[in-house]
Amino acid sequence: NSPGLGASSALGDSEAFVQHMEAALDKNVKHNDVLLRTYAQHLFTTNADYRVVNNALERWRLNHPFTDEALEIPLGSGPTTQEAENALRRELDAVEWILRYEFQPPNEGNQGWRVLIYFRPATEIDIRDAVAAVSILALPPELRRDFRVTCLTLEDCRRVPR
Repeated sequence: NSPGLGASSALGDSEAFVQHMEAALDKNVKHNDVLLRTYAQHLFTTNADYRVVNNALERWRLNHPFTDEALEIPLGSGPTTQEAENALRRELDAVEWILRYEFQPPNEGNQGWRVLIYFRPATEIDIRDAVAAVSILALPPELRRDFRVTCLTLEDCRRVPR
């Protein structure tokens, strides 16, 4: 097996999943909370356009506004100091549509830290807000008080003065 074939196969599986989900959503399938969450999570994880992710999150939340399921955002090495955790909490607390969040350290089935995001009902979501909040950990500790992160896409994030 060459790496290219595995990547192509995984990409094909991802595309097939998205096509299947879009066909189901076109038929107005909205009763399955787990399916809608899984679709939104998949789009986020595969770095789909943020507008597509926002749309999937909105559809999930519109049909299941009081779900207790969360969106997972990977944190890599996570907060390594109390100052880093405080900075991350400050940024997440500032996102209006986040109801609550939980940090989960690595375990046997998970390679790195992640944050579980729970949504406030009836508020507009822009997933770039959460990506910007967790991206504060990419800034050196001495810059975290003076700068914040904004994201133009899920991958194009920049530091800006507060």
